[in-house]
Amino acid sequence: MQTDRDLRIAIVGNSSSGKTTISRYLLSQTNLPYHSIDAISWDGNGELISEEVRKEKHIEIAAGTRWIIDGNSNQSLARATHIVYLNTERLTCFVRCIVRAFALKLRFKTDFIPFPVSRLPSNLKFIWNFSGIFGNKLDEMALKDDRFIILSRGYDKLYVYNSVKI
Repeated sequence: MQTDRDLRIAIVGNSSSGKTTISRYLLSQTNLPYHSIDAISWDGNGELISEEVRKEKHIEIAAGTRWIIDGNSNQSLARATHIVYLNTERLTCFVRCIVRAFALKLRFKTDFIPFPVSRLPSNLKFIWNFSGIFGNKLDEMALKDDRFIILSRGYDKLYVYNSVKI
């Protein structure tokens, strides 16, 4: 049985798929340190940090023995004891992404982490291309790897928590 001592949970999926929401829920139920790939990938101005620096930070975080990592990272996938893959519909991701982009500008409260409107085109393009680039790879991995928990459409946070505790 897995203990909190050596539990490493990677939350992966498309942009705006709900990774942070599931991560926050698991964080509220466990004593695991939380890390967001977005937080270590972007500077305060919405600019992408260099790939070399990002990779170094990813490796450092994934080397830990206990964590929840929210975001797509080869390093976290390789070291995770559990992988929660949010296979959220593209249209849902588009809507959430647009809300996130305008949340700061319109000054309304949202559970989504906002980002600069200038990033909206690249985020929408990422969402559109996710299935072909990353989604298919994750689908293939999930068929062969029993660490995966795949969630589609409306997911149940309690199901995720109970699955991870096993």
